[in-house]
Amino acid sequence: MSSTSPLTAIFANIHLQLSRYVYCPLYIAGNLGNIFSLIMFSQAKLRSSGVCSWYFLVVSVANLISINTGFITRILSYMGFPDPSRTIGWYCTGRIYISNLSLTMARYFLCSIVIDRFLITSTNVKFRRMSSFKVAKWYIPLSILGWMIYYSNIWVGYNGYQNGSACKRQDGIYTIFITVNSLTIDTSIPILLMIIFSLLTLNNLHGLRRRRNLITPHTDGSMMTVVRTTNRNETIDGGKQKVIVEQREKKQFGKQLTMISLIQVLLYIMLNVLSAIYALYSVTTSSTIRTPNRTAIESFINAIAVMMTFIFGTVS
Repeated sequence: MSSTSPLTAIFANIHLQLSRYVYCPLYIAGNLGNIFSLIMFSQAKLRSSGVCSWYFLVVSVANLISINTGFITRILSYMGFPDPSRTIGWYCTGRIYISNLSLTMARYFLCSIVIDRFLITSTNVKFRRMSSFKVAKWYIPLSILGWMIYYSNIWVGYNGYQNGSACKRQDGIYTIFITVNSLTIDTSIPILLMIIFSLLTLNNLHGLRRRRNLITPHTDGSMMTVVRTTNRNETIDGGKQKVIVEQREKKQFGKQLTMISLIQVLLYIMLNVLSAIYALYSVTTSSTIRTPNRTAIESFINAIAVMMTFIFGTVS
């Protein structure tokens, strides 16, 4: 039996076409989209509206980093340009470190956004108070520092040379660690967190809507008088009216952020579920002897899963 598979050449050609017609446009669109998000959420009005805007800023920065470390090397390699990760060891290891770090930061700060939406829509005052700038001021830098320390294992776990790359992952315990990390930290845990807190947020929104519907039919004449009096006071007192308008805008913006976060979660699950399935498959079939054709198919599926992971950073 030949040591190489005829499918390898077919999949290599597919990768080339993906680089030309998928990677390149997504690389450009991802950079432009995340730069636009940075500009939008950097506005003082949005930054002061809630800590969720700060989390969106971190996600945008992390997406930009992952796109420019993950996508660009794949574009270079399949377009025939020199790829320094194939010849320079420290660059190869650094690219893996930065790529993994930025992807994980994007995942877990998206989880933070969904958790924040759950807190802010809760009827529990203690929960709502947890969504504060005081908490975010410590949580954001400590979280970034924690992930930087966690992924420092890459600097000692990769060495040598393999398959055209200047860095090779160590076999044995470290490979098992990376596999378990991929199945849990990279895929299963963020997906479960997003699903759980998205459902809890939707439940909170449903409860708030139900309470408003219960209050509206019982509005009596006296309450209508209060509303009319309030309207007259707003006309007289311009400052008070301005505060009310700002509160309404802030509430409306909060609703928009909640919808954006839920859409992001849906996109994340759709684009990362294949990676989670492949990680589970890889663990359960680690002892299976593979034919060249099966190896080529699995490598292609893994490449598609990685591509979809990076695609999320371009469309989120």
